[in-house]
Amino acid sequence: LRDLINRYSTSEGPEIDLQCFDIPPKLDQMVALGIFRIIQELLNNGIKHADAREILVQLNREGDDIIIHVEDDGKGFDTAAIADGGIGLQRISTRVKHLGGSMDVDSSPGNGTTVIIDVPKILTSQNGSTS
Repeated sequence: LRDLINRYSTSEGPEIDLQCFDIPPKLDQMVALGIFRIIQELLNNGIKHADAREILVQLNREGDDIIIHVEDDGKGFDTAAIADGGIGLQRISTRVKHLGGSMDVDSSPGNGTTVIIDVPKILTSQNGSTS
């Protein structure tokens, strides 16, 4: 993720702040890839569509879950007007469902966008113990 953010860091681009709290150093490869692709798509949306100047990306561990929180100060959008979401949001939703998670999008014109994704029980192994 840090490499991805470094690639987006240009003098013209937004300031991107990555914060990780209590994330295990090793995650299942498919889960880690899914989380990476979700964040990549959210960053693309914030940069290309929202014209954000600042983007905050947080990954938090809550029990066996990983919470992804991405917030931007971009132009936002009317969530009711695009209830089915754009192609980017559809891709994110598909990836979240594949991980067994849930997603909440909060946005309105002129007020930026906040996306919170809960990826449940990814730290519980098949025998029920935690990593």
